[in-house]
Amino acid sequence: MAPPGDPDIDLMLRVRDGDNAAFEALIEKYRKPLVNVIARYLGEDRDAEDLAQDVFVRVYRAAPRYEPSAKFSTWLYTIARRLCANYSRGRALRKLFSLSRDDEDDEPLSDAAELADPRSEDPSVAAEREQLRRIVAAAVAALPKTLRFAMILRRYEDMSYEEIAAVLNCSVTAAKLRVHRANALLAERLAPYLGDATR
Repeated sequence: MAPPGDPDIDLMLRVRDGDNAAFEALIEKYRKPLVNVIARYLGEDRDAEDLAQDVFVRVYRAAPRYEPSAKFSTWLYTIARRLCANYSRGRALRKLFSLSRDDEDDEPLSDAAELADPRSEDPSVAAEREQLRRIVAAAVAALPKTLRFAMILRRYEDMSYEEIAAVLNCSVTAAKLRVHRANALLAERLAPYLGDATR
C-alpha cells in the first residue's frame, strides 16, 4: 500500500503513463542528492554521476510495471543501494585483476582548481579543509557496507529510521543499530582529528 500524499508517487505514475516531463521533474529533484549519496558510499566522486544516471535509467525502464508500495524516495534509494553494491563488487574484482594501479592515485582536477582560485579563501585554510574532507570521506568509505548506507541516508539525507529500514529491507531496530554503530566507528576513527580541533 502506497503512503498517501507522496507527490513523487504521483509523478512516477505519470511517468508510467508516458509523461516525460514528470520524469524530468523527478530527475531534477533527486539527481543531486542521489549523486551525493553514491559519492559518499563509494568514497569518491569519479563514478557517482554515471551511477546516478544508471539509477534513473532503471527507474525509467521499470515505469511500465511501477506499482507504488512505498515512498518513491525509498524505492529510488533501494535501487541505488543495489547498484552501489554491484559496482563495489565489480570494482574489487577489477582491482584484483588489474595490471596497472595508477588510477588509484588520480586526483580530481576540480580540487586543484579550487585551491588555485585567487578569489577563494586563504590557500592554507582551503587545503586544511580539503584534507579534513578527504579524511572524513575515507572514514565513511571504510565503514562496513551494511553500516555505511544506513549512516549516509540518516546523516546526509535526513531520512527517518523507518525509511532507512525500508531501503535496507531490515527492521527499524536494525536500522537504528546500524546507524549507531556507524557513528560510533566514525567517532573512533576521527577522534584524533576532532581532538586537535578542540584543543
